[in-house]
Amino acid sequence: MADDDRRVEARLDLGGRGLSATPERIGELERQAAQIEKQTRAKPAKTFDKVMAERGGAPPPVVSAKEKKRRALPKQGPRLGLRHPAQRAAYGRDDDSQDPVVIKG
Repeated sequence: MADDDRRVEARLDLGGRGLSATPERIGELERQAAQIEKQTRAKPAKTFDKVMAERGGAPPPVVSAKEKKRRALPKQGPRLGLRHPAQRAAYGRDDDSQDPVVIKG
């Protein structure tokens, strides 16, 4: 009936005496040691790019739809479509001219 008084008694200090060397505790310590070893690993000798280059090159990068649209745009910007005769007269252009018109604003 010692448990009826609801007292909390301190656990015996089992550390350092070998009494806590159960297989479960040893396994837990080994797992902790493995985690610490993974966390403190040194930098690799070769970078990922160098390893992939030695194996025959890296796969082509994945290009998003937005990047594909940007690459499809003309490099010099949009060309003016001088459709109205007044526009052609203002810029001194005729229908046969293929030179680009650059307007700075």
